[in-house]
Amino acid sequence: MKNAGAGMQIDFGFADTPFGEALIAETKRGICHLSFIDDRGHNAAREVLSSQWPGAKLNRNDSRIAELAAKIFSPARSTSDRPLRAFVRGTAFQLKVWRALLRVPAGGLTTYGRLAETIGQSRAARAVGSAVGANPIAFIIPCHRVIRETGALGHYHWDPIRKRAILGWELSPRAATAAAAA
Repeated sequence: MKNAGAGMQIDFGFADTPFGEALIAETKRGICHLSFIDDRGHNAAREVLSSQWPGAKLNRNDSRIAELAAKIFSPARSTSDRPLRAFVRGTAFQLKVWRALLRVPAGGLTTYGRLAETIGQSRAARAVGSAVGANPIAFIIPCHRVIRETGALGHYHWDPIRKRAILGWELSPRAATAAAAA
């Protein structure tokens, strides 16, 4: 892992999103990092990126990242739009969980237990929770769509208030479409 990203260039930057400022990073192969800035600030967020890709050359490019953020967080984005490309590293188990998360539709919810069943490991809800928490591209891999079996929102690394805001934002276009169709 200490050579992860060796010889690779990663463009990164800070951009405003509907849910606060974020650090977003991409390689030529796709988006490799998205985290929301918390109380620890920009330097801490950049250090996390550096620790995930210690062998990579980091190039700050706020203007490119602002364009990318506009695509990621566009409320008008539809399934017919060219999909965003992701480039993430993880264990085979994490990748399986993240792929399953990508199948949870915007505005939809699942539980850790249901996600475990989806990947064929119904007794692995806790391990699924760990994989969800290790997600390197928040929002894109929709870890915010996972709730507890009780229906409670549960923990969210980027703050439960932000999780609630993201879920509401995802539901709002669906609610408007449903109302127009009625």
